[in-house]
Amino acid sequence: MKKNINEYELIIFDMDGTLYFQRPLQIHMAFKMICSCLKPGGLSEMITVLKFRKLREQWNEVKVSSDNSDADIDNAQYRYLASQTGKSPADIEKAVKEWIYNKPLSIICKYRDHTLFEIIKKYHLRKKQVVIYSDYPAIDKRDALKLPAIPCFYGGQEEIGCMKPDPKGLTYIMSVYGITEPSKVLMIGDRQSKDGQAAISAGTDYLILRKHKFQRRTQYPLLFSE
Repeated sequence: MKKNINEYELIIFDMDGTLYFQRPLQIHMAFKMICSCLKPGGLSEMITVLKFRKLREQWNEVKVSSDNSDADIDNAQYRYLASQTGKSPADIEKAVKEWIYNKPLSIICKYRDHTLFEIIKKYHLRKKQVVIYSDYPAIDKRDALKLPAIPCFYGGQEEIGCMKPDPKGLTYIMSVYGITEPSKVLMIGDRQSKDGQAAISAGTDYLILRKHKFQRRTQYPLLFSE
């Protein structure tokens, strides 16, 4: 982050691990999944979800090595994992939607970064251009976090079709808002290997927030605009 926050025309927030603290949510969800293993098929479902999360993290490399050019990333990943596990794409999709997309929504607000919430709310009221960009669908999480109705983009949508750190998502978002100078954009995330590298490749500025609230205290003042 090289400039005062007011000098940026567009601020792009990552979702997972940035707008909420991911580690405590993961622990909470892990407990729920362990409990579900007591039910028939529960263990198999948990293994499927863990394999999907790993695949999502490595998708850019898998996509290149398998020459998978399908722009519909979600379905491409369901099919790829099905080919590796013997499960049907429909069963994989069902498990992923239940445990990654739906179940966390009921508890995610508990782990919201309340300071960032206030910052974003202030940006929104002042009509500063703010968007969310995630590797996962973000609208339902945005709403569950009770954030303002700011635009959401994610790697699986047709116009992007890739995961971070590929810079295509950032360049696409800039094109949507008519920004031709990347230095006028700030990417805020929690992972240097994903958010930071995507920003570097796209030529935008970036700020990597630390993982825990008490570690972020020295970073929050950078984001408050007067």
